[in-house]
Amino acid sequence: MPDLNGGELLSEVENTWPKLGVLLRQTIIPAIRTVAQNAAVATSGELSPPARPGAVNVRVAGEIAHVTINDPQELQRGAQYHVELSTDPQFSAPHVEHLGSSRGRFITLPTNDDAGTKHTWYARAYTQYQGSQPSGFTYHGGDSPAGFQMQGATNMTPLASTGSGTASSNGQQGGSGLGKVLLRPAPGPKRAVGQ
Repeated sequence: MPDLNGGELLSEVENTWPKLGVLLRQTIIPAIRTVAQNAAVATSGELSPPARPGAVNVRVAGEIAHVTINDPQELQRGAQYHVELSTDPQFSAPHVEHLGSSRGRFITLPTNDDAGTKHTWYARAYTQYQGSQPSGFTYHGGDSPAGFQMQGATNMTPLASTGSGTASSNGQQGGSGLGKVLLRPAPGPKRAVGQ
């Protein structure tokens, strides 16, 4: 994590205004560091992303999938978990479940599409701090996604994903979690062809 220390400028302040220098060095700078650490952000720039989770487990009963994440890595307080679910093993437009600090969730998924054809679902997970990029993915099944199927009778083709965080709302930027960019601009007006 980039550190806030004041450098040469703080030394100059201490020489010119000793009491202000003491206030900055002993109170203000440590307080800013503590707030940043407790909020899982950096005092300057971004935190390094956390390591990817160790495993994603899925257990199915009826139309409930119990998804858990095993994450044995060292973590700073403030880690947030995301699970993405897709009927496509390439996760081209995954549906995002933000678990917050939890490493497990019961998720209801439809068994069949609108035509009654059974869905095969895939799951992956990643971790993110408030002030970092998302970690790499961990798939249910290990290095490559393993499919699973629900055991109910609901026919429903899910709506298109709309993504998460500052990712595009077209749902095609999976793995974005809280966001990979600080600000996503609003879409501009559409132009007619030839303008």
